[in-house]
Amino acid sequence: YIPRKELSESRIEEINQQLQMLQKGDRVNLSYYCSYGRQYRETTGIIVRIDLFWNELQVGETVIGFSEIDDIRKSETL
Repeated sequence: YIPRKELSESRIEEINQQLQMLQKGDRVNLSYYCSYGRQYRETTGIIVRIDLFWNELQVGETVIGFSEIDDIRKSETL
C-alpha cells in the first residue's frame, strides 16, 4: 500500500494546463494513482478519449481520472 500524495495547488494547475494542450491521438507518458491497486503506475500510449464531462482521460485501454494524474507529458517519440 502506497499512500496518495497531496498535490499543491500550483502542481494541480500545471497538470490542468498540460491536459488542455493535449488532444485525441497524442502520445503521452503519464504517472497516476491507481486507487484500487493503492499504488502509483506509469503508462505510455495514445490518447483515445478526453472526457471533460467526467474529467477522465483514456490512454489505450486505461481510463484515468484527471484527479488521479501525478504527472503527464506529451511524448514526441513513436
